[in-house]
Amino acid sequence: MTPPYRRRCPAPGSRSGPGSGTSSPAGTPPPTCGTPSTAQSRCSPTRRPTPASPSPNTAPARSTSPRRTARLADGTELRADAVLLAQGHLDVDPGDPGTVGEGHIPPGYTADQDFSAIPAGEDVLVRGFGLAFIDLMEILTEGRGGRFERGAGDAVPTYVPSGREPVLWVGSRRGVPYRSKPVDGPPAVELHHLVPATLDGIPRTPDGHLEPGHLRRLLTAELHGQWSAVTDEPLDLRRIDRPLDGLAFPDRHAVGREVEAVVLTNLGRATDLRHPQDGLLYSTLVASYFVLHSLLAEGLLDDADRDLVAQVEGSFSYVCSGPPPERLGNLLALHRAGVVRCLGPDTRFRRNPGAGPRFLADSPVVVGDPVTADHLVDARLAQVTVPRVTDPVLRGLLADGELVAGTGASGAAESVFVVDGDNRAVGADGMARDGLFLVGPSTSDPVREGFGRPGQRTRVFPANRRVAEAVADALVGRPQKLSPASR
Repeated sequence: MTPPYRRRCPAPGSRSGPGSGTSSPAGTPPPTCGTPSTAQSRCSPTRRPTPASPSPNTAPARSTSPRRTARLADGTELRADAVLLAQGHLDVDPGDPGTVGEGHIPPGYTADQDFSAIPAGEDVLVRGFGLAFIDLMEILTEGRGGRFERGAGDAVPTYVPSGREPVLWVGSRRGVPYRSKPVDGPPAVELHHLVPATLDGIPRTPDGHLEPGHLRRLLTAELHGQWSAVTDEPLDLRRIDRPLDGLAFPDRHAVGREVEAVVLTNLGRATDLRHPQDGLLYSTLVASYFVLHSLLAEGLLDDADRDLVAQVEGSFSYVCSGPPPERLGNLLALHRAGVVRCLGPDTRFRRNPGAGPRFLADSPVVVGDPVTADHLVDARLAQVTVPRVTDPVLRGLLADGELVAGTGASGAAESVFVVDGDNRAVGADGMARDGLFLVGPSTSDPVREGFGRPGQRTRVFPANRRVAEAVADALVGRPQKLSPASR
């Protein structure tokens, strides 16, 4: 029998179905039905099903859906035999009473957001130090007329300001930006511990979970084994993942100097071929991440192992989803120019309960009064909860019973839109809609990578081909397979 972590995912709608997850570290702009200008459009069928609770443990039956009408913001109507919704990471109502309101820009796609209300020269608090922050940083500096001057061989350029930049005070849990990707590309790796033969041998608990402790042991052996195959340097996973842990700072200048030292070290290693262990760590984390999520999706993990997967997902994003070296060099240039300043790790953001600027931010390990500002930007992707999704197309289909919320593999209720094995939407009556497809990280069957990596197998293209064949099937009423030449 094929082990569960090598089979297709179980029936959608079940607790053990595939999770919500993140398929692309950087994300892509969320199109709606039609074109990007149709933010107020709505895809609706000509009839509505009778809502009913979907069966949690059986594959959904298929219904033949009628043609759908997409109504655009300008009133134009488009008729379609099939609709494919590929919005990517979704915007949600922030729902955080501690910071929402005037002056707050909630999580969203940085390239799609309007930052024109942020005035030049003012302090701005920024929550998040990942790729969304890097994009925000570029928009508010180069995007406002500043420029980077880089000499031959300079890892860190000189920033020439335009005078229109704000001052960005950035903080996050780690307090440092994501690590740069290796410039020569990640190497291919073959796992030795997180493999079917070993996973098959892990004893099961009475409720079907892997016995506690085995998965963490195998993951540790995998990471250390790949690393030590090419270097005598000890692998300190904790220090790599949280480089500021255990440190205390007398002021924000000191934390800024430490962040710069961390980034400079990362830049040097990312551009130096004498550190192949860093590339192996990158590739091993990627491969291990997919194995762990397969086990999670099959319902084989207890709460402790679910927490382990969440930890690995955070490390995966930090180690494997960072910017190219040039962008980190730009960050350092802005820091030296005083445009970017660091708040420290475990930053706390909140509204100012008294008079003065609207928001406060500080770190528990940095001495000094909180930084105050009238503007707070959430430079991060929001955690999706289906009832809080703001996309008008998805909200309309949900209200019409054409979509239904489900529990993701993480165990979070109403965290995914339920789809069947071919990414057909499952409605409130438990039936899959032939003419309505959803793809992306907020479905119950996400692809946990959004792009290919040189020299490595990618899951995106075969998954997209499978969806394309299902769409063709819906259009002509019979199964369609792409020819080998088109694959």
